[in-house]
Amino acid sequence: IKERYGMESISLKDFDILWRSINEISSDYVIFLKPSFMEDMRISSLMFLPKYYDNGKSNSTILIIQSNIPNFDEFYNDLKKLSEGAEKITIRATGDQIISYEINDMTKKSNRIIGIGAIIAIIFLLFIDFRRISYVFLSLLTLGISTIWLFGTMAVLNIKFNALSVAILPIMLGLGVDYSIHLFHRYISGIEKGNDPKTAIKDAILYTGTALFLATITTCVGFSSFFITTIPPLRTFGFLCALGIIYTFIITITFLSSIRYLIDRKRIKKFHKKYITSEKLLKKPAEIICKKPKIFIIFFTLFTIFMAFSAINVKTSFSLEEFLPEENISIKTLEDINDYFPFSGQNEDYILIEGDVATVKTLKGIKEIKEKMRDDYFIIKTPDGDIKVISILDFIQDAIKNNKTILNKFNLDSDGFPKSDEDVKRIYDYLYENNYEVRKVLHKKDGKYDATLIRIYNNVTSIGSKELSKDMEKFYNQLREDLKDIDYGANSVITGPSILTYTITSSLIKNQVVSTILCIILSGFVVMIFYRKIYLGFLTILPVALASIWIVGSISLLGYSLNVMTIMITSLTIGLGITYSIHLSDKFIKSNRSEKAMKEILISTGSAIFGAALTTIAGFSMLIFSPMPPERQFGVIMCLTILYSFIASIMLLPSILMVKKK
Repeated sequence: IKERYGMESISLKDFDILWRSINEISSDYVIFLKPSFMEDMRISSLMFLPKYYDNGKSNSTILIIQSNIPNFDEFYNDLKKLSEGAEKITIRATGDQIISYEINDMTKKSNRIIGIGAIIAIIFLLFIDFRRISYVFLSLLTLGISTIWLFGTMAVLNIKFNALSVAILPIMLGLGVDYSIHLFHRYISGIEKGNDPKTAIKDAILYTGTALFLATITTCVGFSSFFITTIPPLRTFGFLCALGIIYTFIITITFLSSIRYLIDRKRIKKFHKKYITSEKLLKKPAEIICKKPKIFIIFFTLFTIFMAFSAINVKTSFSLEEFLPEENISIKTLEDINDYFPFSGQNEDYILIEGDVATVKTLKGIKEIKEKMRDDYFIIKTPDGDIKVISILDFIQDAIKNNKTILNKFNLDSDGFPKSDEDVKRIYDYLYENNYEVRKVLHKKDGKYDATLIRIYNNVTSIGSKELSKDMEKFYNQLREDLKDIDYGANSVITGPSILTYTITSSLIKNQVVSTILCIILSGFVVMIFYRKIYLGFLTILPVALASIWIVGSISLLGYSLNVMTIMITSLTIGLGITYSIHLSDKFIKSNRSEKAMKEILISTGSAIFGAALTTIAGFSMLIFSPMPPERQFGVIMCLTILYSFIASIMLLPSILMVKKK
């Protein structure tokens, strides 16, 4: 071709020119011989055409880009300009890198929306509770300092923001304000009794500080349960939350108390008692709880049984696409590709074979597994009905199709198999040097071929699959069955995005069950050791343990699934909710434990818990306005978590304590 036409390469356009040239020859003895590789080209071309392609008519096609671009911002903007500048045609871009980029961009926007919204909501609620600007300002100042400490620590440790990091701010807002509220409520109570600021702040630190210290320890225990998870971002999330709570406790007890005293130390007038609506709201329920505790225990027992049955049906999921709105153009484009281009199949998973792969045994093992794969449901089929699986064996067979002399040159049998391991190495060397694509399935190091890859194109993670977890499990089990009893003469492992997704989702519940049980045991143990009463540790942890069942049941009833964000909800329920139980148990154990004392505790301490729960709910409610669906779900679930923890602590725990006393 080079000598006759002066061309370095050949394209479909060149074939068209040659075809016309042949048609112009006037002879009955000229016969067009169609090369075999043209059929392969036809099949390959159909992969880039939609399923409704007919007689040369098509209104869409795809362009697959494999990239390794360091500056993806520039590439993304170029694609966007290309899409916006197209005339007469529509150009849409999608893919894992594009979706990841848009998730990161949306995370930054979410941080701004959530942060500003949560602060405004908390300022409003704090002002309603305290009716004084200084109390609101100091609470936010404490929160601001602890947040700066935490983010500064992230910078020092080179911890980057991700989708989970968005949830840290509401947790810091909620718990940070909780500590201020409990301390200030006790301080105000002391001032109302006629104490001077010094005595009142000292009493608040000693009386409330004990409960806050214990709450800090148990909350850190709750967050540290994330350390056993197999998902690195969750481990980092648990560490940052625990560190943030420690910072908040230190600043509340030291800095906040000091500033409050310095402001009020010259106060002469008695602090005027303010009207707290939560005290009035809790007065009647407190009387009912103390008089008829068994009714509440029976009700919550039945409610727990109902939620436990709902929790059994909760589903798991893990996908990048979940983090973007359904109307997102990248998601819509991906859906269209999966629907219109069934033969493109760009979901890739792999079988990695490591060891000495330049052997006849390895090639025969690859052939055997490909034969087994022909019946696998999720593997993409090419237009000619073959499976879309690429291995080094395919490159050898393609080379034979294009050049039959390879058979003799490299001592191959009629099936294309080298007759010895030395012949395998020779054909590998030939292909490795002359076909760059071979390097996608064959690895060479120090002159030895130490790994080869089987690339499996599948549709297991197609968007819109309602049974994604089950599909991934079936696909994984099919591949494991295919690998069974096959001897490559080397080590093999199944891997790839779909397989990783399956292993993550399958381990989510297992990890969470273990971490939740560990969290309950450790938190209860800490309370037992602190108060030196076994029953009190058990009773304090019981309400939040039941609340964790309620929230998983609610996730199932709401139609949500356990994903990388919502999976941590049970540990968060215990970590956040036990704070309320500890405050109530601490006050009860220090009282005379009478019915009257319990009423007073429910009204006074219950009022502080109510204010703390309300501000925490306000912080998490801002997540509902996030543009990212999982964060919206997480916001709804966390609001329910705080509500359940509040109800369990203020209704169930007092009922149990009263029955235990009797």
